[in-house]
Amino acid sequence: MVKNQNGFQLLEVLLAIALLSIILLSFSGFFQQSQLFTSKNEASGSAVQLSQEILQNVKSSSLQADLTIQDWNALYGTNFSDGEEFHLEVNGQRFYPVVKINQSSQVALFTVKVEIWADSRDGKIKTFETFGYKERNG
Repeated sequence: MVKNQNGFQLLEVLLAIALLSIILLSFSGFFQQSQLFTSKNEASGSAVQLSQEILQNVKSSSLQADLTIQDWNALYGTNFSDGEEFHLEVNGQRFYPVVKINQSSQVALFTVKVEIWADSRDGKIKTFETFGYKERNG
């Protein structure tokens, strides 16, 4: 006796599709989280490299005091005015660097602080600091 199995095959296919959909939906959250983690790490890596670059530029310059907007313009060839905040843009992300130079008797301690902000400056993401030393000039 042969029974008609066509109805069972359709039901099995529908159940397999439903099960596969549930599994794929559970993994989609993982992929979204992975994308967010990757973009944050990319911004962090850019900030670290940028802070190192700024530190090297400051160390090789004759600057001996906290950087002003004119100092930034001279270092990077930009033309920000006194009312503006200096920023550098890397990979579509704005970086607002702050350089503090603390001087002791023999060496000048350079503290480079690069802050990453959203374009509106409303949402601070992270702050990175790099430190370096430089002998005093004169």
